[in-house]
Amino acid sequence: MTLRSAATALAALGALAVLAGCEGSKNLVDLQGGWPAFQKYVLAADKPVLVDFYKDQCPTCVWQEKDLDPLTEEYRGRVYFYKFKIEDRFMRVICKEVVDKYKVYLVPTVILFVNGQPKERWVFNHFANDFRKPLDAVAGPPPASGPGAPAPDSGGPPPAPPPGT
Repeated sequence: MTLRSAATALAALGALAVLAGCEGSKNLVDLQGGWPAFQKYVLAADKPVLVDFYKDQCPTCVWQEKDLDPLTEEYRGRVYFYKFKIEDRFMRVICKEVVDKYKVYLVPTVILFVNGQPKERWVFNHFANDFRKPLDAVAGPPPASGPGAPAPDSGGPPPAPPPGT
């Protein structure tokens, strides 16, 4: 298979993913701003952080985001969830510091960071259940519910910085 036919096949798979309703996550915050934003929102976070590394026109990345979506609600207030683009659609690396430091050479790659350090890593697609045990280990129990329980933390991640900051 030539590079051109492989690219055409990937584009077709991406189109099929969108047609099948796999439009990616509605809840993962798209972390933009390169290395400074990564340091601020991932490495210096006050809670565990799950980062989904992706690139444009990657159908498996879209499917991975869809599988991570339910976890954003389940772990709200206990874990931050981000997606971080490592390549643009022309296959140019966007943030070499992150790619090299964390060896993110295949996508989708998902890394769980705790206290600024990678704790767990998954490469290629995984289902939501694959993430639950490691997340439970670092996030603690879900908040209590019912009468007299404290109000739940809004738990959303801090807003991502605007592009180019």
